[in-house]
Amino acid sequence: MHLYKHNPPLKGGIIIFILVVIHLVLGAVINPVPVVAGPNYGNENPPFWYPLTPFERQTLAMAEQAGRGGGEVLLRTGLMAAGVRDEAAFQAYRRKIQAFLDKVKPELARVGNSKELGRLLHEKMHRYLLLPAIRNKRPYGYSLDQSSLAVLLDTGRFNCTSSALLYLILAEYFDLDVRGVVVPKHVFVELRSGGGGTIDIETTNSDGFGKVHDRKFYRQQAENWASWRGLQPVTFQDYQRREFLTPLELAAMNMDDQHTRQGSMGEDDRLRLKEAQSLIMAGDRKKQMQRLGLYNNEYNRLRGQGDYRTLVKMFTAIEPVMDEIAARWPNDPVLTGILSWLYYQQADSFYRAGELGRVLALMNQSLDLDQRSNNGDDRRVRGKNMTLLALMVKDFLANSLYAEALKLCDGFNDDFQGDVHFIEIYRMIYSNWANYHWQRREWDEALDLFNEELALIPPTGEEEAERLRSTIAGCYLNRGASAMVDNDWQKAIGFYQEGLIWTSVNAPDRIAEFRRYLAISYQGRAISSFKQGDWAAAADDFAKQLEWADEPAMRGSVDKNLRAVFNNWKNGYLHGSDLAGAKGVLRQCIDRFPWIDLCREQLQSLEKIHRM
Repeated sequence: MHLYKHNPPLKGGIIIFILVVIHLVLGAVINPVPVVAGPNYGNENPPFWYPLTPFERQTLAMAEQAGRGGGEVLLRTGLMAAGVRDEAAFQAYRRKIQAFLDKVKPELARVGNSKELGRLLHEKMHRYLLLPAIRNKRPYGYSLDQSSLAVLLDTGRFNCTSSALLYLILAEYFDLDVRGVVVPKHVFVELRSGGGGTIDIETTNSDGFGKVHDRKFYRQQAENWASWRGLQPVTFQDYQRREFLTPLELAAMNMDDQHTRQGSMGEDDRLRLKEAQSLIMAGDRKKQMQRLGLYNNEYNRLRGQGDYRTLVKMFTAIEPVMDEIAARWPNDPVLTGILSWLYYQQADSFYRAGELGRVLALMNQSLDLDQRSNNGDDRRVRGKNMTLLALMVKDFLANSLYAEALKLCDGFNDDFQGDVHFIEIYRMIYSNWANYHWQRREWDEALDLFNEELALIPPTGEEEAERLRSTIAGCYLNRGASAMVDNDWQKAIGFYQEGLIWTSVNAPDRIAEFRRYLAISYQGRAISSFKQGDWAAAADDFAKQLEWADEPAMRGSVDKNLRAVFNNWKNGYLHGSDLAGAKGVLRQCIDRFPWIDLCREQLQSLEKIHRM
């Protein structure tokens, strides 16, 4: 089934008009809900939702510009991951790092090659900043879950992640070409030396510099290293599948590590760090899925509280993030599916908060992404957008903006074509619009709308079809009745004849009603002619009444009226001494209505008089 488009879809200029109307309709309808998330939520630069301190904003801004890293930004990011939130605390840790650098730089400055420099830096880090990994054959400085850089700098205790992160930070100050290496349950460092060679560095072990990671190494590691640390042994196959991260990426990974687990850190802090991690690792698809999941959860939470004003604030802050992800992965069906939900949620939030200027564009964006997603038969995003469309249509209808409601629907015709719920929205518009004219007794306008509805969106069920056909028939009857009330018999007859033609095809069971009212209309016009002395017109219309009258009582009244017409008509000629004219009238009566005995009797009397 194809729905007629009254105007082109709302993708161009017409959308501006519609939005202006929405503003007029809803501007004062929705009461704002106080913001409950707090004034510090929502950051524009960088685009971020959870509350940031000035230190964190500066750190993230630096991280966005940093590329692979840099000692200063790595230190800031690593400490932010550890929960450091203000500049003063950061500077205290920075002084510790600077003191270490001041102590070791004179010696390291004399080293001529990167391999020896990296080895010596590893040695100094363990000597001055880390506790011994083991003491009395038991873990001492090493602690399985101690992934916080701040705790490392405060206590010297570490695990593979925090020690690797510290080494990467220190290496940046000496321009060493390093990167993080991730295998299941373990992190270490790779140093690129001159000539294209690489050196693996196990930062949890003071003797871990330059260990060759071959099959023998991993057998020994399983026996002598992993066992006393309570770790799942890493295999050589794991090493072959290892993942490389830039220093900044490893610092970001540390934002979702052991020290951030539930119970170790507050929920707000955990969520903020997850969002920060995703911001820094903007090219990591999985992190962006996590990021979008955070926003989806926040939408559900705030919507449950009815806090749409805060949701508007959230989506305003994070919309650049959504746009960036959509542009980076335009053909990723999973991400586009998630984004289609979020753009709908943004449209819904803006609508319910009365921020209506971009609702339609956001709905279109949601629907376009849904088309490219892997949702398949999952029609929930389309259904949600259609529900939102229905709400906007109802707002228009409540303000008698029927043509605007129809244009609004037409703009989504391509998106919802053939959907039964979309068709019901159209029916709602036509029903309300036609009813508006019905109540005002504007029958022509109501009929046009009912017939347009019947032609463009034919009913799917017989009961529904019968209801609409009955309504249209009633509209034809009422239109004629209005003309009768005004004694406009000519118009009434035309209306009932038109209705009879329609009814004969669409509602045969209503034919008798139209015949009866046609008979009544002809009777009314005949009586009007009778009063004016137009006997010929009265006779013609009484004859028409007789043609349409099916009820015995009405047919009987026609006979009486015809007797009166011809009697008066005849008398008119007689008063003018026109005996031939009088006889002619009576003969016409006998020819047309042979059952009216009065005319025959009167003609016989006149002829008898003439012979005398």
